[in-house]
Amino acid sequence: KVISAANGSAGSTGVEVALPAGTVALDKTALAAVNAKGGDVTVSVEKLDNSKLTETQREVLGKQAETALVVDVTVLAGGQKVTAFDGGSVGVSVPYTPKAGEDTSRLVVWFVKDDGSIEPKTGSYNAKTGKFEFQTQHLSQYVLVSFPFRDVSAGSWYYGSAAYAYMNGLFSGTTDTTFSPGTTMTRGMLVTVLWRMAGKP
Repeated sequence: KVISAANGSAGSTGVEVALPAGTVALDKTALAAVNAKGGDVTVSVEKLDNSKLTETQREVLGKQAETALVVDVTVLAGGQKVTAFDGGSVGVSVPYTPKAGEDTSRLVVWFVKDDGSIEPKTGSYNAKTGKFEFQTQHLSQYVLVSFPFRDVSAGSWYYGSAAYAYMNGLFSGTTDTTFSPGTTMTRGMLVTVLWRMAGKP
C-alpha cells in the first residue's frame, strides 16, 4: 500500500491510498469520520468475479451482468466496516482497459441497492491514467457498465427504470445516445416492448 497526502477541495487535506486494484482518496471530512471510529484502518479495493453478483443485481444488469466490471471498495476501522463518512467525499479510481472500438463516454458506475434500485455515481474514464474515476459518499460494491443515454439525468425519478429497460433489451433508445424520456409512447413501441418481454415469440 502506498499512502500519501492528497489535496481535497477548498485546500483541505485528506489521504490517498494506492492499491494494485485501484486508488481510494478520502477528503478531510471522510478521513475525520474514519479516525473517529478508532483502531487500525484498512483500505481495500477488490475486483470481484461476476458470479458473485446477487440475483437482484443480475436482473438489473441484464445483458451486461457477465461483462460489467464489479468492484468492492472497503474501509475498516478497528475491524468494523465504515460505509458512511459524515458528509465527506471518497474518490475511487480503478484501472480499466477499453475494448476495441469502445466509446468510453458511455461508461457509468452504479451502486445497485438490495431492492434493485440504481444509485448512479458521478464519474468518467480518464484516458491519461487508464482509470475510471468516480466520487461517492459511501462505500460498497459498484458496477461499471455502458449506458449511452445522455438525456437520462442521474437525478431523474425514472433513471433506474430507463436503465433496467435498456439493460434488459426492452428499449434500445430513439437514437444511439438518446432515450427521449419525455416522448409519448406509441402503440408500436408498446407492442414491441411486450413482444420483447414475452421472449420475442
